[in-house]
Amino acid sequence: MTSRNDARLWHVKAVDGNLLLRIAFIYLDEGLWEGNGVFDVVEKLHAHGWSFGEGELRFNRTLDIFYLAQLAAAIYRSSAQLTGAFPSPSDFPAFYAAHADLLHPAAWRAYYTPAFLAHPTTARFYRLPNLRDLPDSSSPLGAPRPNLPAAAGPHATKLPRWAYGVARTRRRQPPSSLPRGTLTRLALRTLEATTARLRATHPGAQPYSETQARFWLEHMTLGDLPAGPSAGSCSTTTTTTKEAWGPNRFGVLVAQGRIDVFAWEERYSARLWEASAAVGMAGKGRIAEDRAGRWLREVLAVVEPYVRMWEGVWPGTEERGEVLRRILAENGQLFARWQVSPRLKEKEFSFELGARE
Repeated sequence: MTSRNDARLWHVKAVDGNLLLRIAFIYLDEGLWEGNGVFDVVEKLHAHGWSFGEGELRFNRTLDIFYLAQLAAAIYRSSAQLTGAFPSPSDFPAFYAAHADLLHPAAWRAYYTPAFLAHPTTARFYRLPNLRDLPDSSSPLGAPRPNLPAAAGPHATKLPRWAYGVARTRRRQPPSSLPRGTLTRLALRTLEATTARLRATHPGAQPYSETQARFWLEHMTLGDLPAGPSAGSCSTTTTTTKEAWGPNRFGVLVAQGRIDVFAWEERYSARLWEASAAVGMAGKGRIAEDRAGRWLREVLAVVEPYVRMWEGVWPGTEERGEVLRRILAENGQLFARWQVSPRLKEKEFSFELGARE
């Protein structure tokens, strides 16, 4: 039996250069509201032998779902979210023209590195972007924030999602397993190594910040679940372990407004949040934990005036290097016992604690 959408596909003009997007748009007309949404639609496309990829990216599951997710974002932007009329297939030419920035053939390059997208795991299973968030994914579904704080960067959900995953991991472990402190150290070490690998090929990616990472681990309380939209941080509920590990659970909670990925605004100004990423110099294991927090707060206060000129836009490696050199040269009272690593020559900054004189 031919479905209503399958029948409508016969009216699509093969001469249209955006034929596959138009077909996917027709399928999404129903697919967003039934079953598993874009995950069902990608199965339909593949069953017909259709894919957005070419060459080694043909039938790449992540790439195909990415364009379906971009279509969904554009559909929401074209409507009054949950209350207005959604665009119809006959509106597609105007719809595409209005949202070409989301849908053009090279759009994926702003979200995925080529190596990450071509990885066998990415080709077989859907994986989220490793360069920036999907559009509008950092706000509740019915009320996206009109002005996102620049300090959040292009990947506002990355650290909250990571911390949520760490918290779920601990929740799943038996009580006698890894202590909370050990799990925290392993999680931070893994995040730092992953960030370093990404920045090795994409220097413009945001640097590792232990301050930001620890904030989100604390916010997610390493094992408890969000209580509701009014919760200032994530507190315990009766959600089962199976529900907590649902594949889309984090995205659902953000869409419902139960996780606020900008919760850091309650504690930090935008400039201090940026400065915590700019510094990244907390010398793991070299300062006692009871002193590290106070020292880092002092460093952030010193760094803030220097990064204020960036106005939320993360500069290139060379400019960051010049600013960090100025900070080191002009603030010996904080860094007197720290020696610059040889890696400074490669425009990367780390510090080794020297002997007390």
